[in-house]
Amino acid sequence: MLPEKLFLASFALWCVLAGSFTMANAATITQRQSDEITFIFIEGALEYGDHEQFVQAALPAKRGVVILSSPGGNLNAGLEIGKAIRLKGFSTYVPGGFSCSSACALAWLGGIKRFADSQSEIGFHAAYTMDGTQAKESGMANALVGAYLNQLGLSEDAITFITAASPDNMQWLKEEQANAIGIPVVMLSANETAIVTGAQTDPLSGQQRLAESEVSDLVESYHDQWSAGGDVNYDYVQNYYAEQVTFYGRPVNLSDIYDEKLKFSKRWPLRDYRIKPSTIDIDCFSDTDCHASYVVEFDARSPARNKSASGLSRGFISLHRFPEGWRITQETSEVIARK
Repeated sequence: MLPEKLFLASFALWCVLAGSFTMANAATITQRQSDEITFIFIEGALEYGDHEQFVQAALPAKRGVVILSSPGGNLNAGLEIGKAIRLKGFSTYVPGGFSCSSACALAWLGGIKRFADSQSEIGFHAAYTMDGTQAKESGMANALVGAYLNQLGLSEDAITFITAASPDNMQWLKEEQANAIGIPVVMLSANETAIVTGAQTDPLSGQQRLAESEVSDLVESYHDQWSAGGDVNYDYVQNYYAEQVTFYGRPVNLSDIYDEKLKFSKRWPLRDYRIKPSTIDIDCFSDTDCHASYVVEFDARSPARNKSASGLSRGFISLHRFPEGWRITQETSEVIARK
């Protein structure tokens, strides 16, 4: 919601002007309250026991955003912080120009909503133990990482990517790759990054409040029409999507979206996609750019194939207000439960 975005804006400007994120030798964990949102900052290398300090900061919070800048450190601390983040339903954010790798990146994965931008660095490698001065990959440590990633509901492709690099290498996560392997990330555009790093620190304007309301109505309408069943038509796609869209990390055009949607609608002609009450979360940087996340209860059926699929998914879309109205510019999702 807005307080979250306004705080991120002031935080980013603070980083730029004051250099608040310097690479400390050990992690510092601080917090700041903004209305009902608790913002927890983790900076520097994680050490064993840092998770206990984090839990103490997180426990009283009803809503939270965890902002990370760390080269990693103690594996147990990273995993336990990530578990606490997921348990509390917090979001995570790596600001542009900062790095979060190794154990830090594992903690970042715990976010219900994961924020980054084109200048964020988020890196992974296999877990290891030290044999003297030599880092040696550890089967036991990687088993712990695998169990944690399974708890988060990540795909096999995601788990393979996260643990593939040797201890002395790093796999840096890119937007298209993230979505392709099942790690949904809400990416900030260049324009939005400029807003976050300096300009948008005033209270929400009336136009932005209107934008949140309009986007909420669009999300509901989008899923209601998708649930009508049958073959999707081009008008549906044109009414909801921009000419150019980042679709699950891939840059595509409107015709590509139509082909994807038509193929899916033919495969699953009977569809019921209902947004669960109180799960829509809308963040507007301005009156023309918004992000929405929500949980959908879905039921898709194909009588001809005698097949069905049902469960819960978490959707993420970014929208821009064009002269013709709001249109989706970025879309991704993850299945969080199957029935």
